[in-house]
Amino acid sequence: LQYLAEQAPEIPAPRPHGLIKLGSFCMIFMSYIPSMTLSEAWPYLSHEEKISVKHQLDDIFRRLRSIREKDGHYLGGVGGEGVKGHKANTIVSTAAGFEDFRYSTPHRGSTTYATFLRSFLTDSIRGSVFSHGDVRQDNILVNLNQDNVWIVTGIIDWEDSGFYPDYHECTQLTRTLSVMEEDDWYLYLPESISPLQFPIRWLVDRLWDIHTKTT
Repeated sequence: LQYLAEQAPEIPAPRPHGLIKLGSFCMIFMSYIPSMTLSEAWPYLSHEEKISVKHQLDDIFRRLRSIREKDGHYLGGVGGEGVKGHKANTIVSTAAGFEDFRYSTPHRGSTTYATFLRSFLTDSIRGSVFSHGDVRQDNILVNLNQDNVWIVTGIIDWEDSGFYPDYHECTQLTRTLSVMEEDDWYLYLPESISPLQFPIRWLVDRLWDIHTKTT
C-alpha cells in the first residue's frame, strides 16, 4: 500500500497510516473507503452499467501494469520477500525462472504430461509488471454517485500483489470460476487482464491447476 501511494497515487487503493505489532499479531491502519463490494452491487447492474465498470477497471489495471521491471529485479512482493509457493516464498528474478517455479509445484500427472503442457508455451516472456494477484468482485469497491452512475471507488486486499510476468494476473483472475455456477462477471473482465490476452498461457495454467496436489 505504501509502494502504491508513492508510485501510483491515482490507483484507488487504501492509504496506509501505520502498523502495530503485538506479539505475533500485526494490525495495519489504513484509510476507510465507504462503499459496497462489486459482488453486492453486481446483481443490480444493467448490461450498460457492467460495461462501464469493466472500462473503469480496465483503466485502473492498465495504469497498474504500466509499472514495469526488467529481468533481474526480484519478482513477488515489493519488500523482496519473493513469490508465494507451495512450500515457502521463493526468490525469482526472471520471468523464465518464475515459469520454472510455477511448474515445479507437485502434481498428480507424469513428467511427460508436464513437459507436454509446457511445450505449448513457445512465447518468450521477459520482465514483470505490477499485479494485484487476487482480482475478484469482493476486492472491488463501487458506489452509486449523485448522477446514478456506478463508480469504482477502491481496490482492496493487496496481500498477493507484486511484480509478476504480464500473464500472471489473468491466470489468477479466474481461480474462483466454477464450471457449474452462473456468474456473468467473467463475461465482463477488464480487457487488459483478460485471459483473452494470453489464451494459451491461461489454458495451460488451468490444466496444470486441475492436476496440482492440494495436500
